[in-house]
Amino acid sequence: RAFLAGMPPSQVTALYPHDADLVQRAGRGPRTRPELDGILSCCIRDGWATEVDEITAGYSSVGAASYDSNKYPIAALGLTYRASSVSEAAQIDLGNAVRAAADALTSRLISR
Repeated sequence: RAFLAGMPPSQVTALYPHDADLVQRAGRGPRTRPELDGILSCCIRDGWATEVDEITAGYSSVGAASYDSNKYPIAALGLTYRASSVSEAAQIDLGNAVRAAADALTSRLISR
């Protein structure tokens, strides 16, 4: 999600032109392109992506993208943790931490 949120909308459309192209696990995740677009908008707003119970029940993840000198996503960093062990405030802290790590990687990549 973090990687997709950094892509131009036309590229996301090329990857997922139809609702049927969206993959779900255990019936979780976006079912339509508008749902995906809403999730990606939240990623852009927050600076990182989140998921709760969508990949593995009981686990959550936060992730952020790193970018090249053209501001195109080229890598994504993520943290996965047991959802019950992390408060909402701590999840925000983890999101900020993964965003900072992704920004540091971006800085190193574009300074070459």
